[in-house]
Amino acid sequence: MGLADGLDVVRAVCVALVAVVVGACGGAARTSTADEWGASAQEWRAAFYEAGAEGAPNVLNFLAEDVVFEDRIAAGVIRGWDDFLAHGRSVVGGVADSHPVAMFLSAEGFLDQYYWIASGEIDLLDRVEIEDAKVTLGVVGGATESGRRHHVDTRDFDAIERLADRYVSAWNGEVEVADVYAPGARIDDTLLGLSAEGIDDIVGIMDSGAELVLASPHIADLPDHPDRPPDPGQSSGRAIYISPSDVDPALPDEIRLVLESDDGTGCPGVVAVSLEVTDGLVLAERRYHEPSSIRRCRDVATLQPGWWEGIEIPDPVRLERTDPMVWPERDLTVEIFNGRPETTGFVRWGLERFEAADLPLPRVGSVTFLADRSRCAGRGGFYTPRDPLPGDVTLCTTAQQTCLDEACATWTVPGRHMLVHEYAHAWLDQQLDDDARHEFLRLMDLAGWSDHTDDWSDRGVEHAAEAIVVGLLQEPRPGGLFDETTSCEEYLAGFRVLTGREPLTQCP
Repeated sequence: MGLADGLDVVRAVCVALVAVVVGACGGAARTSTADEWGASAQEWRAAFYEAGAEGAPNVLNFLAEDVVFEDRIAAGVIRGWDDFLAHGRSVVGGVADSHPVAMFLSAEGFLDQYYWIASGEIDLLDRVEIEDAKVTLGVVGGATESGRRHHVDTRDFDAIERLADRYVSAWNGEVEVADVYAPGARIDDTLLGLSAEGIDDIVGIMDSGAELVLASPHIADLPDHPDRPPDPGQSSGRAIYISPSDVDPALPDEIRLVLESDDGTGCPGVVAVSLEVTDGLVLAERRYHEPSSIRRCRDVATLQPGWWEGIEIPDPVRLERTDPMVWPERDLTVEIFNGRPETTGFVRWGLERFEAADLPLPRVGSVTFLADRSRCAGRGGFYTPRDPLPGDVTLCTTAQQTCLDEACATWTVPGRHMLVHEYAHAWLDQQLDDDARHEFLRLMDLAGWSDHTDDWSDRGVEHAAEAIVVGLLQEPRPGGLFDETTSCEEYLAGFRVLTGREPLTQCP
């Protein structure tokens, strides 16, 4: 992914290095002063999407460092910043490709309704929990498209629809509560500060007209996509979302519904529920409220404090597109952000090192320079994969810090090292096969390739990127930038294993 901060000279040269993180370049964080209930939560969410549109690393300021994203559909789990930067877009889908539709609040988090453009458009409803204004958990729960289609063809969606309909019927007084809720089931509405536990308690609420009652609910339609006309070949479907069980992927363990509920006055309005399901019955229910419905239907002074109160909303990094690097002979263009006209030579030089070693060029779509090292978490840069290619490189330095002269015809050693290291991550991601990976780990006596639980300097992928750097640079260091115990000779041996080529350099 990126370079660890290993040498004093790098620290000296890279004082203002930064990852693409919200708040890094756009000015001081701002405290929302919006006086409408929930408006600052919506502002926070809008800033999150705006940040993501600038690139995956730009959302780090919104994520807890130990963030966990769980994708039951793709059977992928992302743990922490490192995994997010390496795989966030390819496993979870990028915020830049996501289009928010609606937000439903609880006191500690929200359900986020949006659609994601992948191989086909997919409507999603994610649960996001907030702790100290950082996302600590996002569950990509899967979704329906046109009411019936789903990622996993074996899913018994008819059974899921039947449970959703039974749930609605129970709150409309048409079926028994025990046909929907398991014994000991619990309902929590943290904004209202209310809960119910057990069948008798839930029945009592329904009979008493208490605040937890959902009056005449029905399942809402999937939302229209405001930025494109509807496809006449698709039906609208209903807003039913599922999270497959990790025990039996053909079954759900969580169903999420967007409900419209009306007591005759338009209240309580639009509510989203997250239903934890076991053996076809609801074991736990969590409720989330759409902000405009709350503002219209309730005295907000009676609501519990929300996570967004007094929140500081980071400003997204602003990326200024500068002159691209165009290499006509290779039919190659690399976009450059926050650079100078002269930095095109630097960006091309790094690619030319691969060509000089008779290696395929890494497919890189952009190189971004940044200015605030505090957001780099000790790294010198990031490579962000894309599906489809090309990927993107972010350097935790400014163009001014990288250039040694006004014409930017020569560059610092750390700057060259960081650029080639991130290019190397792209090359490894795109070119390396399993046999070479395993042989490299054996040669370097390393246990794992890219395990987030390993220290940075124990990850095979980082040593592999260093081996590429040492083999391509003209002034190899005795060891890697973050691991001075590995010799130049060992890295050049690793270069041969990874590439099947002779390195361009010789050890001193």
